[in-house]
Formats: sequence, structure tokens, C-alpha cells
Amino acid sequence: MGDKDKLAAYYLREQDNALEFVTGKIIDNQVVLNLDHFSKYIILESNKTFEDIANHWAKLYVESMVAKNVIHGYSDETFRPNDEITRAEFVVMMINGLETELVGYKDQFTDVGADEWYADYIATIKELGFAKGYGDGTFRPNDKITRTEAAVMLSNIIDIELSEKEIDTLLAQFTDKDDIAAWAVEDIAKVVKAKVMEGNNGKFLSNENTTRAEVATIIYRIYNR
Repeated sequence: MGDKDKLAAYYLREQDNALEFVTGKIIDNQVVLNLDHFSKYIILESNKTFEDIANHWAKLYVESMVAKNVIHGYSDETFRPNDEITRAEFVVMMINGLETELVGYKDQFTDVGADEWYADYIATIKELGFAKGYGDGTFRPNDKITRTEAAVMLSNIIDIELSEKEIDTLLAQFTDKDDIAAWAVEDIAKVVKAKVMEGNNGKFLSNENTTRAEVATIIYRIYNR
């Protein structure tokens, strides 16, 4: 079947013979597609990569999610794995990873214009109840997203109930656990328990901004749960 992490499905548009990506997953060595019409379909193995991830620890995760059309590089053929990611970019990657149908933007936030490329994604994340924005009615799409903020959004898709003891045990492994905001303790414990996020050298680094490589890895884990 080839490298399952790099396989993706497409259908042939008869009007121009172009290939269009189709969402779906490989389950028990079978390709399961999300289809809404009959057509001709093809499974292809992607060889897309980027020079700046050649020796990067997240290379596998980046290439897999690019193959699945979940994340994308830049027009100069770089991925920039160590760049910090914005709240809008994170939402787009998360929604793509969940393969969720988009809802239209209806001025839910005062600082998100309806014509922005990420507007429908932000509307969708709000509709799902995964993000509420700020008390002043803003979403702050261009702010960098912290690991805490990412964990809070991600925890919404993890169906795990944790006792206070379990939460304490899960977070005890991090030497900087006291830096975790009280309002995010349970959310971070959930993503750690689900192995969606992990620490680095014994720290969770809750207040650090999240990089593109880290998000590619997180979305890979979500996609393959």
C-alpha cells in the first residue's frame, strides 16, 4: 500500500481533468473516504517535502500532514518549522486535521473580517465551542498562540474524565507545573493523558509560544487517534 502516512485520495474533475483532494483515512489497511458524489478516485503517495525540514525532528509529521492536505508550506518552498504560529494559523490546522465542515463567518469577533482567509475557520471553532475569544469581543487572530491556549482548544476533542488525583499525577512529571495557570490545569492534563501534547526536558513550557513543527506533530496525533 506504500507509506500510509503519505497516502492521500483525489477525485478526477471531468470538466478539466484536474485532481481534487478528498478527505478520508486509512483504517485497518483500508481507505475510507468522505464522499458526497460518484466520480473517479485515485490514491496517490505524496513525495512533497521541504529543504528546511530535511534534518528536523518533525520531518515525518510535517510530510504526513502536508500529504493529507492538512497543513501547507510557503510559496518559497519552505516550511519554517521553528517559526511561532498565530492563533488563526493554529485554528486552520486544527479544523483541517479534524476534517470538519466549515460554517460561514458572521462577524462573531470584532477583529476578524469576513474576507480574511481564516474567517470561516474561526467561525467554525467558535461554533464547535472549542474557542470563545476574549471578553472584549476579539479573537486576536494574529497573536502567537501559547502552549496553554493550544491545549485548551485541543482538550475539547478529548473525551477523558480525570479526577483531581489523576490531574496532579499527570502534571507532577513537569518541573514547571507551578507555572500552569489554574484555569488550564485540567485541559493540559487531558492532552498529556491522551498523548496529544508532551513536555520537553521535563518541562511543559505552558507559557511558551507554539511552533509550526510542534503543531504539525500535534495535528498528526489528532488525525491518527
